[in-house]
Amino acid sequence: MADGEYQMTQREVETLKARFVEAGCEVSALDETSFEVLLADYPVVTRVFANPFYLEWSTVIQASKGEEHRDSRALLLDFVNGLNLSSSLAKFVLDLESQDSNSHPHSIIVTAKLMNGQETRKFNSEQLHNFHSLWLQDIANAINSDGTLELEAMLRV
Repeated sequence: MADGEYQMTQREVETLKARFVEAGCEVSALDETSFEVLLADYPVVTRVFANPFYLEWSTVIQASKGEEHRDSRALLLDFVNGLNLSSSLAKFVLDLESQDSNSHPHSIIVTAKLMNGQETRKFNSEQLHNFHSLWLQDIANAINSDGTLELEAMLRV
């Protein structure tokens, strides 16, 4: 297969964006194969990366520790582990490489991949809406899960 066969055409990406709009999302283009989606009720900035094999949702949650936990890297790791155990579909990863152990806030990268056994061109608006709703539920559960850490999602206001 040629390299171009592993990329979606501009028309396919535009069709996918239109399906997100049908699902009730606001869509903003980022580049040829990625864009941001938002629901008015829950304006978490979510980036969607599209390729012919799957769609990947991605966002970042900022986690700040209280003064009494300033040096507790274990607290963050335990917290992220708990998020992954209770999550329906999102994967939470603590980004330790971009900051030293005492930096505030810490970034938690949140991702999820949607595959339906077909080419991504075949996703309908109902599938996208349902997946995005579960995605947002995982993020809401994460933000409301612990009083020890202050969590903040990337929001568009």
